[in-house]
Amino acid sequence: MAKYLLDTNICGFLFRNKYGIKEKIKQVGLENCAVSLLTIADFDFLYFCNRNSGGKCVRFVKNSGGKCVCKL
Repeated sequence: MAKYLLDTNICGFLFRNKYGIKEKIKQVGLENCAVSLLTIADFDFLYFCNRNSGGKCVRFVKNSGGKCVCKL
């Protein structure tokens, strides 16, 4: 089976539940998907810890041991 590297845009679509990304990941299997450290850093800095986003600050990989902590 093919392996997929999810970039920042695709992960953004996933978190906003757009373009059927969640369904596609379920179809190919989460074990066949990966996210680069750069993408994780992008979300950690630009999206989740942006104080201008209504005061929300959720860390993507805090205390995760480097594992994906998102729920599909």
